[in-house]
Formats: sequence, C-alpha cells, structure tokens
Amino acid sequence: MGEVYRARDARLGRHVALKILPAELAAEPRLRQRFEREAKLISSLNHPNICALYDVGEAVLNGVLVQYFVMEELEGETLDKRLRRGPLPMDEALQYAIQIADALDKAHRKQILHRDLKPANVMITRVGAKLLDFGLAKLVTRPGPGGEGEGAGSRSSTRSSEEETPARPITEEGATPGTFGYLSPEQLLGQELDSRTDVFALGVTLYEMVAGRHPFFGEGRVAVTESILGKEPLPLSHHRPEVPEDLDWLVRMCLRRDRDERMQSAHDVMLELRRIAAAGSGQGREASGLGRRVTVAGGLLVAAAVLLTLAAVAALVVGRSRNVSDRIDVVRRFAISLPAGAALIPDPAHQRFAVSPDGGRIAYVAATQPQQLYIFGLDTQEALPLPGTEGAMAPFFAPDGQSVAFFTTDGKLKKVWLSTGGLITLSSGRSSRGATWGPGDRLLFGEPWTPLQSISAAGGPVESVASDVAQANARWPMFLPDGKHILYTDSEVAGDYENARLHVLSLESGKDRVVLEGATYGRYVPTGHLMFFRSGTVFKVRFDPRTLRVSGQPVPLVSDVEGYYGNGLAHYAVAYDGALFYVPTRAEDSRSELVWVDRQGRVSPVTALRQPYDEPRLSPDGNRLVVTVGHGPTSDLWLCDLDRDAWVRLTSEGRNTTGLWSPDGRQLAFASNRTGGFKLFLVPYDRTTPPRQLTTRTSWAFPLSWSPDGRHLAIQELFRTRDSDVHLLRIEDGDLSPILSRAANETGAAISPDGQWMAYQSDESGRDEIYLQRYPPDGPRRLVSSSGGTLPVWRSDGRELFYRNGGSMMAVEIGSGEGLPAGKPHRLFEGDFAAAYDVAPHGSRFIMVRRPKNAAHTQIHVVTGLLHPAR
Repeated sequence: MGEVYRARDARLGRHVALKILPAELAAEPRLRQRFEREAKLISSLNHPNICALYDVGEAVLNGVLVQYFVMEELEGETLDKRLRRGPLPMDEALQYAIQIADALDKAHRKQILHRDLKPANVMITRVGAKLLDFGLAKLVTRPGPGGEGEGAGSRSSTRSSEEETPARPITEEGATPGTFGYLSPEQLLGQELDSRTDVFALGVTLYEMVAGRHPFFGEGRVAVTESILGKEPLPLSHHRPEVPEDLDWLVRMCLRRDRDERMQSAHDVMLELRRIAAAGSGQGREASGLGRRVTVAGGLLVAAAVLLTLAAVAALVVGRSRNVSDRIDVVRRFAISLPAGAALIPDPAHQRFAVSPDGGRIAYVAATQPQQLYIFGLDTQEALPLPGTEGAMAPFFAPDGQSVAFFTTDGKLKKVWLSTGGLITLSSGRSSRGATWGPGDRLLFGEPWTPLQSISAAGGPVESVASDVAQANARWPMFLPDGKHILYTDSEVAGDYENARLHVLSLESGKDRVVLEGATYGRYVPTGHLMFFRSGTVFKVRFDPRTLRVSGQPVPLVSDVEGYYGNGLAHYAVAYDGALFYVPTRAEDSRSELVWVDRQGRVSPVTALRQPYDEPRLSPDGNRLVVTVGHGPTSDLWLCDLDRDAWVRLTSEGRNTTGLWSPDGRQLAFASNRTGGFKLFLVPYDRTTPPRQLTTRTSWAFPLSWSPDGRHLAIQELFRTRDSDVHLLRIEDGDLSPILSRAANETGAAISPDGQWMAYQSDESGRDEIYLQRYPPDGPRRLVSSSGGTLPVWRSDGRELFYRNGGSMMAVEIGSGEGLPAGKPHRLFEGDFAAAYDVAPHGSRFIMVRRPKNAAHTQIHVVTGLLHPAR
C-alpha cells in the first residue's frame, strides 16, 4: 500500500528508506489510519532483526498532503528473491530462521501480530535477516486462550473480521489480511487470531528456505486452501534427505492445523532452532526428542503440568547426589512459584537471588515492607523469611551452602547462619557489584568503578585486590575451583556491557588476562563450561580451568533472561551440575504509560501509546515533550507535540537519555554514549543541525538544569571521583567548574527560574535529602525535606518547589527575601509512578510515567540438562 524510495538524510548525512502513502491511497481514511498504525507499531519495536523506524511526518507535495515515515536503509535482497535461486544451505537457513523467530518473538511480546510473514517481507543483508512491512500488523488488546499476560507462551487474540478491508487490494483480495499461501487455517476460516498465526507462517517460510518449494500446492486458490486445511505437507527429508530429524519435526509442529497442537510461540521455535543449529555445528545435541518436547508449551491439562513440575523438582533435588560427570540427556524446564506476598523485588538493577552450590536452596530478596531475605527449599517447596535481614540485597552462598552473606540498603555487608539464624556485620560503608565466597572463608566483591575488594568471612579490614592491570570497573566476580583465580567482568568507561569482557585474575601473582570478549556476568560450571550473558541470552562456551582458556564457539542456552544493561547484571544463577535458575523477561514490564497527575492525584492519559518511557521533560511553554524511550543499548529521545499527539524521533545513534529543554525552548541538551562514555550534546529541537558535543572528559556527564539566561548548564559528573558531583558547564566554550563537590553524592541540581537559588539532593546525612542554597552556591544552606527526598523541580514562577519522597509527591512553598525562604513540606499525592517527572507551567499538574501494576515477580524458572561434561 506504500511506495518506498531510497533517500538521503541531509542533516545526518546518511541514506535512508522513505516510505510514503501515495496521494490516491491517502484519500481513503482507512488506509491513512493503517499507515499511521504501522508507524506506531514499528516505533514500539527495537530489535536488530526488525527494520528500524527513524522518523514520521507529513509534507505538502504539489498541493497534496503526503504522509511518510523514514526507515533504516537495508542493502541486500529479499528472501523471496534469494529462494528463486534454490534452497538455502542448512546453516544459513537456520541462522536466518533464528533471527526471524527472534524478531517475531519481540513483536509478540509487544502484543503485535505481524499477520503477513512471508519471504517477500524478509530482507537478507550483510548482518542477517531483517523483518519488514508491518502494514497488516495488529496491536492486540484482549488476552487469548493462553491466559492473561504476555511472554513467550502468551496467546493474545483478535478476530480478523474486525479488521476493515479497504476497497482496493492491499496484499491480497478478500476480507482476510495476509498473503494467500501463508494464511493459517484460522485465518482462512475467519476465526480468532493470535501469535500462533505468525508461527504457522514462520513454518511455511522455514519450509521454503530448506526445501526450496512451498509446503502446500495445487492448481488455484481452492486447491491450495484444501491443501492447507486438509493435507499434511511432505516432510522436509523428502526434498533433502540430510535434513536433521529434529528440524523436520519442528517444521511439522509449526504447520499443525490445530493451533493447540502447534508450536505455541515464536520464542519456543527460536529455542529449538538454536539447539538444532548448535547440534549441527559440532557442539553435540543438548536434548533428546523427549527433552525437546518437554520444552514445548501447549495443549497440556493443568493437572498434567503440575505433575510435570513436581516430578521435575523431585528429579532436580534427588539428582544433587549424582556426580556432575553423569550425563543428563533430557532437558527439563519448570517454574518455581514464590508466595504472592513475598515475591522477588522488582528492581532489576540489583541482584535478587542466589542458589546454593548443590541447587537445593534459593536465597532471594522478597518485596516485603521492608525487603528482606527469604529461603526457598526445593525439597519442601516452602519460602521462609530470615529474621534480621531487613534491607537485604545481593545475597550469595558460602561454598558449603550453610551460610549466606548479603549487602544492605544502608551500606553494610552481613552474614547469616541458616541453621541457627545467627547474624553478624562484617563491614560498613559498602555497595555491591557482585560478590563471591571462596576457600579459606575469603569474600571478594566488586563496587562501582573500583578494583575488587577482599574481606574475611569473620570480618576485619577491607583490602583491594592487587592486579597487573587497572581494575577500574571490576564487577560480578566468581572464584574458580582452585580458589586462586577469580573470574570477573570489566567494561570500558562507556559502560557498554554488550561489549564487556570476562577476565581471569590470579590472586597469587596478580596476573590478569581477558578470556572472552562481548560477555558479562560470567559463571564457571564444573562441567567444563563458562556461562555468560549478552543481549538477554545466557550462552555457554567450553572453558579449561587449568589453562584458563575458552575453546569452540559460544552456544545460546536461554534467551529470555532478565538483565540490567546499566551495570552488566544478569538475573541468573547456576548450580554445580549446570542447573540454570533465572528470572524471565516480561514484556509488560516495559509497557509503561505517560500520564498527567493533578495535585489531588487524579490521573489522565497523555497518549494511548505505551512504551518503555523514562525522564519526561516539558518544554517551557508546556506544549511539547521530550522523553527517553527504550532501555539498554538502544534508548532514544522522542519529541511529542502534545496537542496533536504527534511523535518524532530525535536521536538514533548510540544510547541517548536525559533530554532537557533550554529556557527559550529552542534547543535540547542530552547525554549520549555515541562517542564513548556518556557525554553532553546540544541539538536544535527541530534538528536543523546535527547534535554538537559539549563535553570531552572520560567521566560521564548528564544535564540537570539550565541557568535562566541559557548560558550555563548544571551537570552531574560521574566516575571522576568516588562520589558524584555537580559542575557548571559554560555553553559557549565548554568550560567546567565544580559547584557541589562535597564528600557525598550530590545530584538533581535545579536552578530557580529567577536564577537566585539552587535546590539539590545529597546523601551526606546517610540518606538522600533536598537542600536549598543561593546560586551560585555560596553561604548558608537549608535542609528542605524532612524525611528524605529526591529530584527537586521548580514551578515556573519559582514560588514552589516539588520533590519525591518514595511514592509521594511533595511540595514546599518558596517565599521572597534575603533568607532561605523555604516553608514546611506537605504531601500532594501518592502513587505507583516512576521516579522521574516534570511539572506543567503554574504547577497545576505533573507529567509522570506509570509502570504496569503487575510488577511482582513470583516465579524463578529452572532448566536442567543443558550442560554435559566438555570433552
């Protein structure tokens, strides 16, 4: 329905693909709506195997209003064109199929059905397969037969008959959106659609890639329809005898007419394809046919599922007595359910759980008030609190599994004996970036941007671990079996954990070496493997603890593991026999919404579009918005015209965050790591010129507040010293001067609209509080908050100051005069909103981000049988 042109982006000097809705089609309201919907759906998808959307808009050409959007230019050929030369080599077919399935899984997790998957909508490029054309995609709003929620196995549904079909053909004639030959049985029959519809089309596409021909054939539409609805396709081995049996089985399962018997999600298909690819690359099969079928969800009675889970738990617990060299041939997957009132803490930036070396117990941080440690026994299936562990975080087990050490939210390192409940404090003033407990009761732990630290399990002084390299960012350590070497993660100052490195450090010689690039959160397993994390996936690679070298190619194991890009953390743990425990990603965690909240706490939507929003900031006139969208390595700034709900992407290179309007509303300061660590950039809001870099130091910089004359920026600087400080940046020449640099963490500096005062937050008292001082900071200061506070924001007239205290929005009246004119803080409202916010002019309402209510994590997933002793 659209026309696509190759175009040049003059501002950024790059070639792009420009898709427009031709004038003759734009006259039809339904097509205009579909075009706009495609842009909104693509904008919500950020995946390396989905063609990226850069911009949307409209323009008048020859007196006609033309809608357009700007997309990533892809060089290559469509899969359809490639298949005209014959079937693909097996390794290429598997590689592309994995990428397509992964892209579909991403869309399904965003509740988007593609509905037109076919080789013509897949581009083969130098970097792999790219999924195109979401013109017929559908945003699903109602849960389907799989139950509520999203994820790898969810099945949200919609009726295809609800989709109006325009008068002229778009992809195929008739009332059913899609392309004939790739329509699932439920599409042909006009039944409800869900994610399994795309799985069917994926099966047809995979069949063509391997066999070089379509699985369903006949003369004319009627014959092909009868073939889809009533005949089984020939097995792939009929066309290519060398096809692995598992691949033949997988494709048949994708093409089952009864969708309850079909593969239940693109995620399951991707996992199976990865396993098949690994087996074909010489890594050895990781599961038997029985193990494969255990991984496939669907069609099971609840009672059978419960029995399977209990049997798997029993097998796991009993299996701890085996030697790790015993081969486990069957991959088993099940979930451990935690009490609803003691679920995992939702914060992904901190370690939530640890597993005992034998895999029999889990120590986890429960989202109670206050949070504390619980112990879950796999044999008893009970979760019990550990008294005295309030404020606990980042637990880790002793080698014998009888004690647990943990950090606390107030900076202490403690140890608790599980048998007696006895508890001691080992050290104070600590923060955690992972810890490990080794032989001789020695604890090693990482802290932000410091070398590794060491302390005795009995307490005593904390010492830095000597090394022949500068461990500027050592974290997530783990003792290797000899107790003399440490495996840990390190990254450059940019904090790019997609390109982090795993090191091994000798505690005796201080010698340090890189053992693996492009990896974080490494864990050694006595089967002779390293597990590590990258892009939401846990991989394995063979590792010899004697030579300290990896061998062979990494193999993906589980691809829905939650991680935190900001510090390289991955939420998984592994027992000695290779049993993998992990917290799964959940798409609903990122589907936040932008809302207005008035002073009484009444909520109204800003836009119907749900995205992973953060840091909303209003223009000085309150008519426009800049907001961070996305997380991890691909976050970008988007602009919104609030009156028209019109969205435009401002950035598309690197990781971008913290947009801040200049006082005249013409420019935006923001932080980006496109040139290394986070630096400050300045760009006109209308993007008439490319962004200009303002800072060059290796330390990170984030904008906090403009001076009223627009000549200076208060910025937060990180990693120049141990504490974060506030500096003043002169826009004209980039000169930096410190204005808040006490022996504490200062941030959140907000200059008043009249330029007379500065509010800021500091943790010098042991917790974050809000202070008020003359600007530039000079003379006495006043404590504004009374029981903690963060993120101060001024009302546009400077007569009121707002800040957050936990879930509460606080307000303080600001008088006039020479003294420190802050009144008594009072609470406006309370609610489940993200921390960052902004205030509309005159302070009548606030723009905030509301997270999904179902934020509690009540399950830990377990997979056994993934690792066999390396040979």
